[in-house]
Amino acid sequence: MKLCLDYTSKRNLRQLIEHIPNETKKIKASIAYSSSSFLIDYVIKRNINFDWFGLFNAQVPTSPELIEKALSHKSLIRFYPLKGYFHPKLIHFEDYGVYIGSANMTDKALHYNIEAGVFINETEMNDEQKMELKKYFDELYKVSYPLTDEGLGFYKEFIEKKNCLENKPEIICFEHNLEESFDEYFPHIKKPVPAIRFQYKDQREETNKGLFIKKWMDTYDKFAAIMDFFRDSKNIPKWIKNQQYVGIIADQFLQAYYYYLNINEDNREQKLDETVHKKHNENKYRQEEAVREVLEWWKELKQAPCNENVYIDEWAPLNKGLLSKEKIKSLTQSELENLFLHIHSVREHARQIANKTLGFPENNKTTKEERVIRYSKWIETQKTKDGKGIRDTIYYLVYDNEALEEKVYKMRYDPDFKIDHFGLSIIGEIIGWALPEQYPLRNNRVDKALYALGYDVLIR
Repeated sequence: MKLCLDYTSKRNLRQLIEHIPNETKKIKASIAYSSSSFLIDYVIKRNINFDWFGLFNAQVPTSPELIEKALSHKSLIRFYPLKGYFHPKLIHFEDYGVYIGSANMTDKALHYNIEAGVFINETEMNDEQKMELKKYFDELYKVSYPLTDEGLGFYKEFIEKKNCLENKPEIICFEHNLEESFDEYFPHIKKPVPAIRFQYKDQREETNKGLFIKKWMDTYDKFAAIMDFFRDSKNIPKWIKNQQYVGIIADQFLQAYYYYLNINEDNREQKLDETVHKKHNENKYRQEEAVREVLEWWKELKQAPCNENVYIDEWAPLNKGLLSKEKIKSLTQSELENLFLHIHSVREHARQIANKTLGFPENNKTTKEERVIRYSKWIETQKTKDGKGIRDTIYYLVYDNEALEEKVYKMRYDPDFKIDHFGLSIIGEIIGWALPEQYPLRNNRVDKALYALGYDVLIR
């Protein structure tokens, strides 16, 4: 154990960061206040995976510029915001050791302040201490999820509003107004419950909601890292024409990799799962390198292996047009059918719905297309609890000015927004078809491909 006592010219934390050994492939940091890019710059320079937990509230304790830098390196860095009850200064350099002290990640702490802490080498830690460290970060993962580009946009908007409010001294209860304003921007980010607490029914419901949103956002965060590769046209095969649809391209890239794992390894489903786990262990500290290797394979193919070009060049513009803000509320019955015929999850779900629900005779044999058309007519008659139809519901999902993850949760669980047989897979896919420059499509095969590339995502 080393004492990290920073005073006069002694700067132990800074030197610790500058001398991270080559064996360290991942860093986890929980730091309440961050405004210096010193650690992030070093992580980027050394190509080290970095999970960063920081305080995120109306007082702007974490610099938006730092978050923006993190989001521009999604394959390496993830920022997990916590709204309150968060005051640690702890950095775990995997396979090296852990720093625990008083220093935030600020220029003052790194260069000027008197600070005190300790660095414990990993070889000095016993099994109980290692388990306690793991449990600490596991708990942080449970109560937070990575901030997105959309979230950063909301954060910047809030800061502009905060600056405006600060220039209006006539506003009564300034701090109260500020906190309320922040909560309006981020209702889906909750404060971790205090260490000593009683949990009531409504709190348990909030916990369940938080877990759902966390799982949704965790996967989106990894997907966004893949999408960023395709913002560079050099990474897109020549047989793809619509290169602006990065969400659809990323989805089809991962689908192709999933089927490559299956076909190339001559696997059936159970063998494929073994391959996915094996690949994950190989790639968990080299995600960007793994993605680039698969990119090279995909780019060199003379033609699309599984009709990816059809989905990107034909289905994407068709669906985007039908789901446009100007069009969606006025879709005719035949246009709604055409839309659903070109959504994979609808085609699969319509196949599984009971004949009786769709109005077919019990033992009647039908094609997938016939079932989708009948599904389109059936769902047009369905309403949410407060009377909204399918067109208004889709419009809300795609275009309402509310955090996407909040809307997804409501459409999945809130009776005022939920329509039967319009589940999570369909919701996730519609978002991707409507806004292909911003969001991906979502399904289990893609999750497995992400996992095989080394990303920590929940797979079923």
